[in-house]
Amino acid sequence: MPFPIADEQLDKAEVEIGAALPSAYREAMKRENGGEFETDTDDWILHPIFDTTDRKRIARTANHVLLETKQAMKWAGFPRNGLCVGHNGAGDLLVFLGNGQIIGDALYAWRHETGETELIATDFADVPKG
Repeated sequence: MPFPIADEQLDKAEVEIGAALPSAYREAMKRENGGEFETDTDDWILHPIFDTTDRKRIARTANHVLLETKQAMKWAGFPRNGLCVGHNGAGDLLVFLGNGQIIGDALYAWRHETGETELIATDFADVPKG
């Protein structure tokens, strides 16, 4: 179940990532830290941002973006500049691609079988709500 997250927790995540999150993504996570959406080909589940506010939120955000990105980095072909923000339950991952301290606004599906990325939305604000 998605729930809001405070700016302070988002700021901590950005420090750990070493880059600012895309603004539309950050605003969406502030309202619902996690969630789901559908595209024509997939149902996607968004990873939450780690929230250390209390024990309940720590438990609810255990599969957070940073942990999931670290795990994804172990996969052959996962983009070294990728930030894993979700999955489809079948091995494919949602990623933002970065360049140093800049994470792009475009959201991609990383296909685990081919290692290719496919554009989902040029901005997280354009992701279907669901």
